[in-house]
Amino acid sequence: MIAADGRIVWLNNIVTVVRTDDGDLRLRGIMFEITERKEVEDGLRASEERLRVIFDTSHSGIIMVDPNGHITFANNSMAEMLCCTLPELISSHYLDRLHPDELQTSENLIKQLMNREINHAVTETHYLRCDGSDFWGYVTSTRLKTESGAPQALIAVVSDITELKTQQIALLEETARWQMM
Repeated sequence: MIAADGRIVWLNNIVTVVRTDDGDLRLRGIMFEITERKEVEDGLRASEERLRVIFDTSHSGIIMVDPNGHITFANNSMAEMLCCTLPELISSHYLDRLHPDELQTSENLIKQLMNREINHAVTETHYLRCDGSDFWGYVTSTRLKTESGAPQALIAVVSDITELKTQQIALLEETARWQMM
């Protein structure tokens, strides 16, 4: 509706049908101005869309892990890194995605984050893909908190560093070989 001052305002109408004493039907209603609420909702939708585009176009994998260790949210890049579909990834257990050599270290790190012993972590993690192959990820993780400050989930951003890690291992092996000569 256009207000007297020319502004466009949004209204919420609640209308009921009532029968008068003489049997006629009438409409009875009340209007609430909801312009501010509508503007906030539109702003939230626009913000959510911007974040969705960033999330979906990121080359890094992004995952959310609940306090029980289940992946509750992920982007396509993370699914591609793990060679699985997004539905296969969502609700799977995060530790099941790790190389066996990583389980103890990662489990301890997750506990430290969830128990608020540390606020964030940056580490290299060895992952297992669904096809049985593996890759190395550079992982930055932090705790998502509820309004009261309780741990709600862990958010992790994972970049594939397999090529770099392979070169590092080759360099270490070459150095060891030279030292033995």
